[in-house]
Amino acid sequence: MREKLGDDVPVYADVWVDDEGRAVQARLSYFGGMKAMTTMTLSDFGTPVKAEAPSAGQVVPVTAGEDVLLA
Repeated sequence: MREKLGDDVPVYADVWVDDEGRAVQARLSYFGGMKAMTTMTLSDFGTPVKAEAPSAGQVVPVTAGEDVLLA
């Protein structure tokens, strides 16, 4: 993003923290020329997770300037 927009990128972040100091929600906001907001909620701390990488046919590369905040 910095290559496309320069050093002054208007992106803001808010993070909600629980009583144990864990981030439970994060929000990224972009307000430059267009507006975009992404919110992520985190829960079930300590729960084991099994994750597998998707096959190559399910992966779509994202290039600079096409990320979620600029799409």
